[in-house]
Amino acid sequence: MSAIELRGYAIPFNTTIFINGNYERVLPGAFDAMLGDDIALASRNIDVRVFSHDENAERIGDTKSSTLSLFSDSVGLGFSVTVDASASPWGYISAMTRRSCPSDQCSVNLVIEASRKSTHLGEPLISVTKASVEHIAIVSSAAYGKATGVWPVHCIDHPAAPSRLQKMASQWEAGSRRWSEVQAQRRRERASHSAHSGSGHVPPAVAARLASQQQHFTKMRRMMIDARVPFIMSHVAWTKAGGFKGLGR
Repeated sequence: MSAIELRGYAIPFNTTIFINGNYERVLPGAFDAMLGDDIALASRNIDVRVFSHDENAERIGDTKSSTLSLFSDSVGLGFSVTVDASASPWGYISAMTRRSCPSDQCSVNLVIEASRKSTHLGEPLISVTKASVEHIAIVSSAAYGKATGVWPVHCIDHPAAPSRLQKMASQWEAGSRRWSEVQAQRRRERASHSAHSGSGHVPPAVAARLASQQQHFTKMRRMMIDARVPFIMSHVAWTKAGGFKGLGR
């Protein structure tokens, strides 16, 4: 095995927690702006750390090196990190899969960029509508708890794997597939738009609309020409009757 893939959900949507004196809930779509531009995402250099948020914590992947990928679905912010097996990752993989107090949860350094304020159970509630993350930490106890998760792909089907993680793995597969389809469609639309803009072609939707109106335009043009001929002839007759002979060029 040359590489090991770890998958997970770094933060869930529509899950309410109490943190820093407020209730907090991240809404679906909160990370769309962060994920919308591949180049900008790589420049952020989001990384995955093991067991800690500390700057000196071990990093096992990041967006800059393309060893970390991210997506968003109805469940939350999903991720996949590819780890080089020759880097001896077995210590923290063992920590993720042990029976007692496994390190199979995720914590993020969340940067809230936009939110709505209301109340929940008589306390302030911050509903996050736009956010980004600076890094993901694999830990044993996270703020969003077991609503997050991380697992090694090669052993998630083992009978002893937690049912919570097996359910997440199934949701992850569907969410990742849907995200890839949407992104592929967006790339095709951007490519088509760029091609038409560069060549001066009319966009397909506009061309179809014009084609459907072509007969109407032709009829209107003929009506205008037919109306102009009698008008010009009557104008000539009128000027001659008035004795106007023109400029004689």
